[in-house]
Amino acid sequence: MIKSVGFSTLLFLEHLMTNSPLYKNATIARAMSRVYKLTNSREVTAKVFGVAGPTVINTLRKAGFGHLINSPGKQATNMLSPASLVNQYWKQNMSLRQIAAKAGTSHSTVANRMAAYKIPTRSPAV
Repeated sequence: MIKSVGFSTLLFLEHLMTNSPLYKNATIARAMSRVYKLTNSREVTAKVFGVAGPTVINTLRKAGFGHLINSPGKQATNMLSPASLVNQYWKQNMSLRQIAAKAGTSHSTVANRMAAYKIPTRSPAV
């Protein structure tokens, strides 16, 4: 569930953009952590800051806020198990990108897992 970002948070973010360069990175990381805590979504946080989703995760980890991140590792492990991949890919006819988006990982990770589990893939459209 995504919570809305309050007006005061947006004012705070606007204030951050004018801060001194010495504090900018640490301050932005703290602000990013606040928005991430409120929304629990890297996509929403990325839109607020005008960056890509992985940039949010990397910034939070480098600034010591990695504990906030809903580790896609556990979620991806369950969603990328052999049985789950077969179900999603073959029975639900989902694409690798759809499975990746649902698991919060990249399509190449899904493809690598499928190859590791020796799960055949559909032929690409010609």
